[in-house]
Amino acid sequence: MHDQAQRLRKLIATHDAEPSHGVSASPRVIALLGAVRDVGTTTIARNLASVVSQQIETVLVHIELVDRKEIRATATDAMDADKYRANESNLAWNHEETTPELGDLTIRQCQIRDGRFTRQQVTQLILELNQTYGNKTTVLIDTGSTCSPIADTIWKLVDQAIVVTTIDTLAITETYSLIKTMAGQRTRCQEETGPTHLGLVLNRIGDGESASEPYQRLAKTCRDFLGLRVELYGDLPFDKEITEDRNGLPYALRTPNRPAARSLARMGRPMICSPGASR
Repeated sequence: MHDQAQRLRKLIATHDAEPSHGVSASPRVIALLGAVRDVGTTTIARNLASVVSQQIETVLVHIELVDRKEIRATATDAMDADKYRANESNLAWNHEETTPELGDLTIRQCQIRDGRFTRQQVTQLILELNQTYGNKTTVLIDTGSTCSPIADTIWKLVDQAIVVTTIDTLAITETYSLIKTMAGQRTRCQEETGPTHLGLVLNRIGDGESASEPYQRLAKTCRDFLGLRVELYGDLPFDKEITEDRNGLPYALRTPNRPAARSLARMGRPMICSPGASR
């Protein structure tokens, strides 16, 4: 695992930001990026977080891009002054939820204002997570399915980036386009500390279909033309029940013996970093 703390220190120096305590005790931060819309990024993030939280403190962060005018229109009298001022900034934490039945899991909502997502905002987001949580915590960031600057920027700062897609030919093409864009945005800081580990999740594999050939084709293209190694982090067979949270329980916990749930469990195991483990 690459030294996220070293990467952050370099970014802190370039952005004149100072954390409240040393980033050497930072959590393990993993970002899930959707290559195209409706590939199940948020559903997979929630299920992975629920699996990991059974073993270790876990934080699931949902990022949402919104327009400031929209926030003003939906503000209510019940919102206190501090929250309203936060809503007027470019980065706001406006929702936090702890769910005991999901284990040691905290779910947080982060909204970015005005639809403009800058590197400074991403750096601020990661720094706030590092200031709040220690190295006994795994943080999963769900960026949703978007080709916005979130993907271009956030993968430089996290320990691991996982791109979610399907084996559809168009989806694979868009996935390569996303990875190419991210590769073109690599910074000098990243070149010095090593690239973020890049993984791939292939979702909704139908009966009789295989993830191997689409993955091998994509991995070879990334290796030959971008010089990037892309690891197949996991593949999920199609199951229509995976999007349903019955009785507050995600699919992976509700039906642990189904094939897709077992795949999610396998994907979650490497995300569990023991206290003091080498990263």
